[in-house]
Order: sequence, then C-alpha cells, then structure tokens
Amino acid sequence: MNDKPSGAVPSIEQLSRFSWHAADHKCRPEDGCQVVHKIWSTLRWLLKQGRPPAGDSFLEERIEALAARGGSRILICGGADTGLLEIVAASDRKLGFRPRVTFVDRCATPCAQNGLLAAGLPFTVDIVQQDILGYLEQSFDLVLAHNFLFFFSPGDQSRVLRRWADLLVPGAELSFVQNLLHDGTPRQQEPVQPALRELSQAARSAGFTSDETSELCQLAAQMWSTEPFPWIHRRWLTAALQAAGLETERCDLLQSERDTGSGPRGRFGADRYAICCRKPAQWGN
Repeated sequence: MNDKPSGAVPSIEQLSRFSWHAADHKCRPEDGCQVVHKIWSTLRWLLKQGRPPAGDSFLEERIEALAARGGSRILICGGADTGLLEIVAASDRKLGFRPRVTFVDRCATPCAQNGLLAAGLPFTVDIVQQDILGYLEQSFDLVLAHNFLFFFSPGDQSRVLRRWADLLVPGAELSFVQNLLHDGTPRQQEPVQPALRELSQAARSAGFTSDETSELCQLAAQMWSTEPFPWIHRRWLTAALQAAGLETERCDLLQSERDTGSGPRGRFGADRYAICCRKPAQWGN
C-alpha cells in the first residue's frame, strides 16, 4: 500500500484563489497558458460547483479497471487545474487502492496547484515540471489526459501519442477525453454573453470585488471567444494512434455526459469523446 501522511484537502475555492494569484508570476508568457491556468478552477467553482471535468465517470471506470488488475502507477499528463488528480483521489476514496501518481506539466502553475492538493491526499503524488515530449520515464500502468492534444502543433500531436506509448509498460492503458471533429465542420458555439452574466452574478455572490469580477469576466470572454489550437479530426486521431503502435479499444461519444466544460456549450465546436487504448503486451517483439 502506498500510504503517506496526509493533511487537510484544500477546497475548490482555495485551489481557485491559489491559481488566480499564482498564474500571474508562474506562467511563462511564451507558453500562452496564463489565462487558462488563472481562471479554470474559478470557472469550475463558480459555474459548476466544483464538479470534476467532463468524462469523469469514464476515467473513474478506467482507474477501477487498473486497480482490479493490480496496477498502481498513474501518469497525469498536463492539466488546466487539479481536475484529473481530483478524479484519481475520488477513485482512491472509493477503492482504497493507494495509487502512485505522477503529474507532468511544463507550466509551474498547475504543478504548484496540484502539489497543493497532493499534500492533502493519502497517496504519493510526484510533481514534475517538464514538457511531456522530453519526459523519459517508462513505467506507467495508466496514462490519463483531458483535452491535452489541443495545445500542440499537428506535428507534435503525433509525437505526444508516440511518447505516451513509450511511457506505458507493455499491456498498459492510455485513457483520455478529447474534443474531436467528426465530419470536419466545426459547430457554431453558443453566445458567450449568457455565460458571462451567470459568471458575474456568481462571482459577486462569492464575495469577489467589482474589480475582480470585471477582470474574471474579461479573461473568460477572451478565453471563450478564441480558439488557440488546431482542430483535431476523429479520423486523423484513429490513424495516429495506430501509427504510434497503440490498439484503440474504445472511442465513444460522451452523449450522456453532463456538460462540465467551464463555459458555454459548444465552446470547442466539436464533440467530446472518451478514448481508451492499449499498448500491446508484445511491444517491440
């Protein structure tokens, strides 16, 4: 059992206030991540009552499958905030299997925020600030990610998939949630103004000052109104996973999932998929 002394688990409000201030001096301007890392937890707190990221039931199911087969090493690959670690923690509370978790992100803000959460958890979490393309450890039973590929160029997206394959032990699993285009045509997103009005009211009710509320809404409008990433097509991803040597077992449209994206429905203009792949047991033979 991977037990360790644990303290109080910080609330979503505490995690939100931490990243609100930390992103201003920890995010590097050249990475273009400051807005997301500054406000993502706050949006989950105020608009979604702190619910975990969309697809949480799928990811919890995969963690339960890991525990059932006796695995324990989990890699969380990137994060807008602590959402994926919260899902692992929820599974640990349910199962008591004490995983050994590694969180990797190139930005100091989510590393520090996940470290804050990890201090209150009863299992070991190693925090590694590094670009996943340069991370070389190869001993994981499960890799988890959530809308991670967006933040890489099309060429580097293929490299990320190959890196994920390399990081898994033979027979291990990659499970991730990703918004994908099915027919090549982005959907029209909903207007952002209704969500901004809801956010403004929620912020004032939570005790945000007028200046804080104004800044939050400005940053949310900026994030919701731009698409800073290349579209990912389902057909491309299926072929790229195969090229990386991974066997796709599931690529399911999450039609029944509640919308826990932190903003207007359809912000990404694509459908959300749950994807489960496996590294062949005879890898390299």
